Amino acid sequence: MSHSHLLTAAAAALLATPLSVLAHDGHGASGLAAGFAHPFSGLDHLMAIVAIGGLAGLLARRQALASGTGRINTASTSARIAMAACLGLAAGILAAVLGVRGLLDPVASVGLAEQAIVIGLLAMAVMVLRIERLNVGAVGIAALLVLLPHGYLHGTAGSGTAFFAGLALASLALFALGLLVGRAIALLPQARARSARLLMAASLATGSGWFMAFGAS
Repeated sequence: MSHSHLLTAAAAALLATPLSVLAHDGHGASGLAAGFAHPFSGLDHLMAIVAIGGLAGLLARRQALASGTGRINTASTSARIAMAACLGLAAGILAAVLGVRGLLDPVASVGLAEQAIVIGLLAMAVMVLRIERLNVGAVGIAALLVLLPHGYLHGTAGSGTAFFAGLALASLALFALGLLVGRAIALLPQARARSARLLMAASLATGSGWFMAFGAS
């Protein structure tokens, strides 16, 4: 199966996903396995992290074309963006810990985090379409800001070092998956790459609408 067929099937699957997968189960969970499984329990988290990896792959291709070499080297670009994403998750988890200890209003904070997730998914959709105008710094800052509320909601769902270690491993795996998707899109002919990016942006926008309507549980 060609890259374009794979990408089309992936986007269609996202658009057809049942609304029940938007729910976030596992509140109060602990342990490495629970932490690793948690990011897969909510479509909004999964889509955001995969999309950030996809942006890294797309951006690496744009930089390769700008340099005149045509070679895609994702190592430096992906490492910097992944670091920013990790910082966002860590900051969100820290905020969740502060909330548990009574230093933040947990109800108000969760509400703000959910609103930020909606905005973040929409922002990612726009960035996929405007990748030609972005650089590593812009994508890195966006990754940090987009994943901060995700880190907060993840942090309120479980506790313990093992849980957060599993959460980090799962996030890196999803980022790597997105990186592969971004590279696959980057290697397509220009017209097909544009169509794949439109499908990716449409999936993110749809996920944002679903989350805005149904929220998290």
